Amino acid sequence: NTYELTIDLDRLSKNGILDAIRGMSRTIKQSTKETDNDLSRLAGILDAIEKQTDKKNPLSVLLSKVMNKKAKDEKTEGMPSPNDICDKSINFGEGRGFYNTKSLNRQSLNPFIPPLNKIELSTNESTALRWFKSEVVKIKNVSELKEIVSQALDAGIRLNACHEGERSFADFVVLKVLSCPPEGDKEKDIMRELMLNEAVFSYDLVQNKRINKDYNELYQEVKPQIDERLKELKEAGENAVQGGIVEDVCIDNKTFYMKFSKDSTVKPMEVLEGARRLGLNTGCVELGGNIIKIGDSEIEVSEKGGKRNYTDLSGDAVMLELPTSIGKLNIILNHDADRVQMIVKNKEMWDELQKRGEVVGKGCLFGGKTVEEAIKEGGFLRNGKLSKEQVTEKIKAVDSSSETLSWVGKVSEDSKTTSIKR
Repeated sequence: NTYELTIDLDRLSKNGILDAIRGMSRTIKQSTKETDNDLSRLAGILDAIEKQTDKKNPLSVLLSKVMNKKAKDEKTEGMPSPNDICDKSINFGEGRGFYNTKSLNRQSLNPFIPPLNKIELSTNESTALRWFKSEVVKIKNVSELKEIVSQALDAGIRLNACHEGERSFADFVVLKVLSCPPEGDKEKDIMRELMLNEAVFSYDLVQNKRINKDYNELYQEVKPQIDERLKELKEAGENAVQGGIVEDVCIDNKTFYMKFSKDSTVKPMEVLEGARRLGLNTGCVELGGNIIKIGDSEIEVSEKGGKRNYTDLSGDAVMLELPTSIGKLNIILNHDADRVQMIVKNKEMWDELQKRGEVVGKGCLFGGKTVEEAIKEGGFLRNGKLSKEQVTEKIKAVDSSSETLSWVGKVSEDSKTTSIKR
């Protein structure tokens, strides 16, 4: 027999080989008919001996284990190793455990996985993902599966994101396809829709004979369309940046990720408008926003009621620059464990704007609050604690004089006004 181990290189360097083994697969030689007959005859002889002596024969116990294991291996060949089953699986009903197995080739093991896939799900995203997965398990045929996939795509869930190490929604759909009777080209149509929305299937599933042929044909069909879409998204980013470059872009259903160099000054309005033209950013408000990364800072932003809504920040602080009638107002966005802090750099200008009654930042929100509300409260809660309404209307036009974002580094602990460490 040939055994293949899946090794986590990070764990290997820290904890040694035993802890680094994340999965195991086995190539089983096909037993000959003669060998099967010999095993059956031996089992019969041992059974007769036990009846005569009224004692359990140790050899009989061993043979039983061998035959049971052989039957189990033949039945599960091609499926993930039992060692690769998630400890915190969702209860989808009796006999559904295989849906919760981890992928053998996902975030922790694949250095080429898109950066968006590595970003953790928000609470709302996790809830939606778990619901759609449970619906996939319940359906009985490919036609019903196609309807659930359409609903998931419209809702804007991330197809490649994983909750607590479980398989992604894209993998769940493929597993369900394998458990349903074929229905013409319907399963191929489902895979096409997922792939066009940037779904990435696990290697172990793509190698399945039933899936592999369709997947290879579809890959050649959809790859040019995906490449063109990513090219257009990158161009939208290039039109929105000054003094820097777009380093990376990726898409997962309705959500996009765009990385800019550290020296970039970015206009989020132009980024989001370009993304909207590609059909992005049109899912549920509650499922979070898109990721704009500048240097070591990641900013989550979506659109709500025709306005850009900033919902989260991780990494270093960023500078928000808002145009006003008396100059540009600079606000530092920093964060702690629970909140994004908003620190006004030029406080005298802010006081003057308040005296004049000028509304600043008409086209943007922060955690669903206006600029004035968020500054008075010192910031807003992280992770976008927004209303549950869905975006059902077209995005309205916004103020053309939009804000810009740029990286500033880490704000010192002893000062929350002007001191910045670069």
